[in-house]
Amino acid sequence: EDDVVELIRQNIGSKEARHLMLLTKNNAALSLLFDYNLRKQENTEVIFGSDFPADKTDLQVCLNLQNIKLCMAEGRTVVLVYCEDLYESLYDLLNQHYTEYGGKLYVRLAFGTASRLCEIHRSFRVIVVVEKIDAYNRLAPPLLNRFEKQV
Repeated sequence: EDDVVELIRQNIGSKEARHLMLLTKNNAALSLLFDYNLRKQENTEVIFGSDFPADKTDLQVCLNLQNIKLCMAEGRTVVLVYCEDLYESLYDLLNQHYTEYGGKLYVRLAFGTASRLCEIHRSFRVIVVVEKIDAYNRLAPPLLNRFEKQV
């Protein structure tokens, strides 16, 4: 367990590392992030999705994207839990397809057919918490390949 915590700590601390996917059971990894001081709650935004129809509306996806956009600009870590509906909009972000202009980094966020370049702070990180069984049964392999994964 200590080895996994250290690997997570190294990933979060590295500006060159891929974004992190934590494969978990019963969302244990979410509390691990805070219990082991890997993330501070005041500098982390946790976004929960679900299978409830209200969480899958275009409005809710748009609100979540706006929240992520603000965190990107401020350099706050975003933890996504059950947020499968957001991954398509975050394609370039999760692939780290960043553009540098004027000394700042930008990444394209998409919503439907619209997309826009948004500023991204160099210390911004995404952590996706996924039930281990769901990762291999529900998520597309190309999505899984975008992340460094820890179990």
